[in-house]
Amino acid sequence: MKIRSNALLTPEQSRSARLELGLSQAAVLKQSGLQAHKLKSFEVGRSLQDRVFLQELRAFYERGGVVFEERPATGSDHASVSNDAVMRVLESLDACLAEVLEKLEKMAEEQQEEDGATNSDEPQQRDVWNDDIFGLDLDKD
Repeated sequence: MKIRSNALLTPEQSRSARLELGLSQAAVLKQSGLQAHKLKSFEVGRSLQDRVFLQELRAFYERGGVVFEERPATGSDHASVSNDAVMRVLESLDACLAEVLEKLEKMAEEQQEEDGATNSDEPQQRDVWNDDIFGLDLDKD
């Protein structure tokens, strides 16, 4: 992956590089040994970081295979993220959502057992979770 840059590293480039490598912030911190508060506040744009931190973070991404291209100062400040990186993130989100739904269904079953309720309202309850909690309408195309 190539990320265009005319700065040492921007928050957007850091997020793009991290996603391209398929890493969470926690994974970057564990593998790089950098300080958690610095990475987190940098990536959300809450604080500027010192040159040493930015050099170490950039070097970490470059060791992972990310190539930062220098670009003219008139270029866009937006770093691009590949479709593969976006798909990996979406797949990860899908897996998390499935896990949450599974846990909610289990909790509902346990609650029904405690309340002595029947399973006749289970499909209706699932629709409520999808519609109200997650904003999903799975019955419509």
